[in-house]
Amino acid sequence: MKSQFLSSFSLLLVSSALAMSNKHTKNNHFSKDTKAPHRINKKKIKPFFQKSAFDVIPLNSPVKESLAKFRLEVPMEMKIMEVKVKLVNTRDLNKEQKDFSDAKIVNEKELHIPISKLPPGFYRLYVKVKDTSKREHIFRRIFHDFVRFVIDNSLEVPVPDPKVNNMTLGGIDSDNDGIRDDVQRYINENYLGDMNLALKQYAQQVQESLLNSQDKESSNYNSGKLFEVSECLSSIRPTDYHVHRKKIKGIYLNTEARVKKELQMNLWFHGQGLPESIKNFYASGSEDESIFCAFPSGKEKLL
Repeated sequence: MKSQFLSSFSLLLVSSALAMSNKHTKNNHFSKDTKAPHRINKKKIKPFFQKSAFDVIPLNSPVKESLAKFRLEVPMEMKIMEVKVKLVNTRDLNKEQKDFSDAKIVNEKELHIPISKLPPGFYRLYVKVKDTSKREHIFRRIFHDFVRFVIDNSLEVPVPDPKVNNMTLGGIDSDNDGIRDDVQRYINENYLGDMNLALKQYAQQVQESLLNSQDKESSNYNSGKLFEVSECLSSIRPTDYHVHRKKIKGIYLNTEARVKKELQMNLWFHGQGLPESIKNFYASGSEDESIFCAFPSGKEKLL
């Protein structure tokens, strides 16, 4: 999207700030479209979790109906007496979470979770079960203790009025999924499958970064999250993910206010290096970047 609205002063600001950032920051996510070099000690570390005795598999993600369905895979000797679950929208990870609640088991092997009142987005399902001996088991995989799934019952949103959409930093998000409507429409019209979901995850984090980076601490936290969602993109399109990432970022940064916000974040992140989550991932020896995806990938069973 052309930036014809920028004044000569703004163009000079953009060029100067980016030149400064490229000169002094080699690992800067905002100034580079290639992956940061893996300058990490490769010493092996223990897995984050020990895998649980049972598994939980999403059956209909992205969910486009009133129920999210999951299959419970348990050893033959384990008899389930009770299941409790907790749903968390990834946009609410920093908020106080609700307690576990009872879940409905269908045909002894499936969990059916009502989601009709929840907004579209990326979700985490936490599960714990109690067997007939009243022993409690908590679901875990090696890198996380939740199941990833997506609620996307609104694949299309109205075309936003460009003037109204560009009046504020956040623009129009009519379905409240954390993605600006014009960006959501572009992704839906140009991408399918996992790439569609990965770019929506990236777009959601770009929007979060623009709206909730009021100071250096919050800005750098969001910058670290942008590294993580870029790893997810890389797991799906390893050779050209940065091209598609750059396109989404270009659509987002289409007003002077948005460009200035991005530049401020870029300068705050100067000299920070890779976030701890990325360092730990490299140090673990794993090569599966899909663990940073907020949706179940084809490699989900291996994690």
